[in-house]
Amino acid sequence: MKPIKNSSLSLAVGALLLSATFSQATQLWGIKIDSKSKLTPNDANITTTLATNVTGSDGSDIGGSMVGLDKLDMNAEGDTDADGTTETFYIRSRTDPAVSTVSDTNTGYWAFTISATNNFLLDLGSLTWDSARGGSSGERGFAVYADVGPGNTFVQLLRKTTPTETLTESRDNPESQSIDLTSYGDVDSITFRYYPLAGEIEKTIEVTNLQLNGELVPAVIPGPTSAALLGLGGITLFLNSSD
Repeated sequence: MKPIKNSSLSLAVGALLLSATFSQATQLWGIKIDSKSKLTPNDANITTTLATNVTGSDGSDIGGSMVGLDKLDMNAEGDTDADGTTETFYIRSRTDPAVSTVSDTNTGYWAFTISATNNFLLDLGSLTWDSARGGSSGERGFAVYADVGPGNTFVQLLRKTTPTETLTESRDNPESQSIDLTSYGDVDSITFRYYPLAGEIEKTIEVTNLQLNGELVPAVIPGPTSAALLGLGGITLFLNSSD
């Protein structure tokens, strides 16, 4: 049997092999808060985890992202090591005066961006984190918006707003949050905005264990011509093997 010499077919097979290699559910980006210093987030107090061929906001980026917030810093759970486990640290934020709705998406938030590099795309899965209120008094909530650009059009993905869906979880017992992002498909990058909501002033909303999950896929996908060549190649191999 003679070997098939066709560069388009080789590219098609290579792209399919790349897709099979990199299309694995994984943590694309995540942050770990390392301090309760009550300082603005920075690279010294936040550790960033990135998958290969992914870039994303680090501690300094997050600290510099706040727009229209009265507070963006870090705090810890109330019962330090009372249960024998490692103390959990949080990013906490608030607006002053307090707001209970997002009437203007251009203010009152902190943000983070995750992007694929080197001719790859993000096949988005979910955004997950643990959420808590910063104290026992008052009504508190949050809203999360996202934009995949380049039009800078942010869309609401999740909202727990006061007073109808009051966030009651404490730092000692946070509630797991998850946003399904699969409807976005494959994207170059995505930017999230987190809006703290409260019915009273000086009421913080807190976040920990924040991460973006999904798959990394090659940006080059075989077109109709390559796919047809791949099918033709299979037929040719079958016929040659019958000789």
